[in-house]
Amino acid sequence: MNQVSRVTALFALAVAASAVTAGTAAAAPSGTDNAAVVAAPAAAPVDEQQAPGAAQSGPVDPNTEYTKAFDAIAMAWGNDSTLGRVVGSAIGAAVGCGLGAVTAGSLTIAVPVITPIMAFGGCVVGGGTAGFLGGTVGSIVTGAGPLADAVGQQYGSLHAKGLIAQPLPDAAAAR
Repeated sequence: MNQVSRVTALFALAVAASAVTAGTAAAAPSGTDNAAVVAAPAAAPVDEQQAPGAAQSGPVDPNTEYTKAFDAIAMAWGNDSTLGRVVGSAIGAAVGCGLGAVTAGSLTIAVPVITPIMAFGGCVVGGGTAGFLGGTVGSIVTGAGPLADAVGQQYGSLHAKGLIAQPLPDAAAAR
């Protein structure tokens, strides 16, 4: 049976979840079809978990199981980080636009004489820069907890099926 170390499995889960999330975002339907993407269920707890020593009901296909785990992790991140990304982008764009208009786009030093064109250009530069940073921070804040939970659940599921060598350590035992 294939056995993978804990560090290798966590790294592979993180890399694959990032790749799947990027692919899911790129392949998301546009227009009114976004309601179907938003309404997709979050990563549900795996109810197929078995005790580590329990007998398997049949042969386990590692590729299918890893793909299921990666998809569940990507869905958890995608669904739970969206609200933070939207709110962070809006706040960042509003703050950045004001800051950019005052600094004429330099975002560091206030300019003594600002023309309307400089203020507009500064607003665009500041809004874009701070909106991007705000969206990034917002998605991390709202998506990190559910992502960690989904990774733990999927890691436990893969360990229970014998595809990962070591179980995750208990948080209580680590203290």
